[in-house]
Amino acid sequence: MRPRKYPLEPLVRLKKERVESTTRQLGKAVLARESAERRHEEAASAQRQGDARASRVRTEERDLLEKGELSAADLIRANAWEVRVQTEGAERAHAVDAAQATMATQRRRELDAQAEVARSRGEAKAVDRHEARWIAAREKVREAEEEEAASVAARPKLLR
Repeated sequence: MRPRKYPLEPLVRLKKERVESTTRQLGKAVLARESAERRHEEAASAQRQGDARASRVRTEERDLLEKGELSAADLIRANAWEVRVQTEGAERAHAVDAAQATMATQRRRELDAQAEVARSRGEAKAVDRHEARWIAAREKVREAEEEEAASVAARPKLLR
């Protein structure tokens, strides 16, 4: 008797392909999250650097003002500069917030991808366990048939 193939073999292949696919998707999600974290860090660094530059200029201007080395025109330019610095600071803060939101979204996507990988691996393992039980049951039947055939062959033939 020819051994039968596992009847759910297409399902086994499908589940294995799904594990591979979800694992690739997880890899992409990890790369996207890492990229979002880098963009967030770059935006935060730009904000810190901009704030530090503005602070240095303010300190220098205050020192010059205290020494009396600034004219009224210098004070008007300083006021215009301060407005521009505040606008740039708000833009940098917005960029940091947007990068933070993107990073959070990418983290959620990565967690979703991890869950999907775990789910697909669990499904594949369940099918693998079913296949192992099916093979074991077929093996038991085969062994029982062989034992029956051996016992029939070992019986003495009755003479008539």
